[in-house]
Amino acid sequence: MKMRCGNGFGKFGAGRQYFHRRSALYTIVLGLILCLPIMVRGQSVLSHAVAAKPLETVQHRHAAIITITGSIDRITWVSVQRRIATALKHKSSILIFQINSRAGQLREALKIAALIRHSHVATVAWVNRAALGPAAIIAAACTKVILSDNAAWGDGQSFALRGADAAKIAADPMAQVSSPALASLRKDHANHPELILAGMMDRKIQIDEIVNKMTGETQFVPPEVRAKLMRLTAAVPGHAAIHPWVYVKRVKHAGTLLTLGAREAVQMGAASAVIHEPESLPAMLNITAPEIPVLRMDFLEKASRFCSRFQVRFFLLIIMLVCGYIEFSHPGLLIPGLIGLAAVALFLGGPMLTGLANWWEVGIIFLGIVIIALDFIHFGGLGLLAIPGFIFAIIGMIASFVPMGASAVGAEKAFQTGLGVVTLAIVAAGVIIALLIKFLDLTPGFRRLQLRPVSPSLRHDTSPGSLGDLLFVGAVGRAVSELRPSGKARFDNHLVTVVSRNEFIAPELPVEIVEIRENQIIVQKISDDGAPVDPAT
Repeated sequence: MKMRCGNGFGKFGAGRQYFHRRSALYTIVLGLILCLPIMVRGQSVLSHAVAAKPLETVQHRHAAIITITGSIDRITWVSVQRRIATALKHKSSILIFQINSRAGQLREALKIAALIRHSHVATVAWVNRAALGPAAIIAAACTKVILSDNAAWGDGQSFALRGADAAKIAADPMAQVSSPALASLRKDHANHPELILAGMMDRKIQIDEIVNKMTGETQFVPPEVRAKLMRLTAAVPGHAAIHPWVYVKRVKHAGTLLTLGAREAVQMGAASAVIHEPESLPAMLNITAPEIPVLRMDFLEKASRFCSRFQVRFFLLIIMLVCGYIEFSHPGLLIPGLIGLAAVALFLGGPMLTGLANWWEVGIIFLGIVIIALDFIHFGGLGLLAIPGFIFAIIGMIASFVPMGASAVGAEKAFQTGLGVVTLAIVAAGVIIALLIKFLDLTPGFRRLQLRPVSPSLRHDTSPGSLGDLLFVGAVGRAVSELRPSGKARFDNHLVTVVSRNEFIAPELPVEIVEIRENQIIVQKISDDGAPVDPAT
């Protein structure tokens, strides 16, 4: 019985397993039938993405990506020139300029645009995030433009037409003006619509969107062209004549500058495609190379650009002023002077390389420093002669913030930035110097840079004329501080600022007055018995 029961149970179990298998098979087949449209549609999209016709008809075995980020300046131009030469040296047949820039100098952007036009290879502008202002000209110089999903292209605020050029455009929207930016954009009309490019920098231009309801064609035209096209009629068999062109909307109003998003740029014919992910770039541009090298700025180029930032120049100017004061007040220390000179070199070196500073500005700054130094060395302090030196130095430092060839608006903005940075730096340096004067003698390691407080019995009067007969040629005293060559000496109970004759005199050594000028007392070192000491010994 157990066997039967076992046999009967076995047959029943086998029947259930067969039933479940058949049900599972039917379920799978039904699921495949239901999911087939979805799978076919997904496969179609994938196939279309892979098999889509590339923008470039020619295969490129060698390519290079050249990044253009940050403000467009002279460093950008020099760097792009170097990297284009490197890419061409490695036989790149297509150059991809990855752009993310929102400001910069117009003249340098025009130079980069000229470099791109004369590169004699396929060029593509990949607007990764933004190509605004001068960067818009660089993007337009490429034969093709592709934009990432959230990228923006246009808004030439820094070189928008003004003055006489704007008046000409107001009278005649198609007038030829002398603007170098507009002239540059018009050179690229073969690759991109001229009206769209001009709308990025000309506030007077208006652009309307119209569509042909018979053909579905869309055009972007000025208002006068829109009015002319909308007056046209077309015959329709069996019906009355109709006006095929219909007004859709105004894309750009007067008084604004055109800025295009990715899909708008493609719709208007200014851009070739929208890129959703960087991995699709090789297939889109028909690049067969296994890897695409990315050419970026080198270390020196990045360092020069870093030093040209106004925040960095603010701190460099403070360092220069504070170290200059320490060196002038304690001549011969050398270290503060060297640090100050290094700050001057960085303060001017970065802007010189980026195109912010001119040679005449550097010359004015050094002229001011030389005048201040001569006043201190010759008269033993800072007097009236140092005033023009400070004026020259300040004018040169403010002017070094204004880029070469800047527009009126750009120059005004840069001047305001320079004025603010220099003013705040002078105030901050003055506060630091005041704190140094008050607390330097309490700071470990820096006490030797400043005289310790003296006994109340010593009267602090450094004016030679007020000491009467006490100070005269031949008067003998003792150095209180190191004379390098300037310092303090005590005559009787008076502390006097003195200057040695091109020699170092240690504290507590006897000195003798050899010359008295209007604002300066010249001393020399003597022996304890009063005999002059040869500086060479």
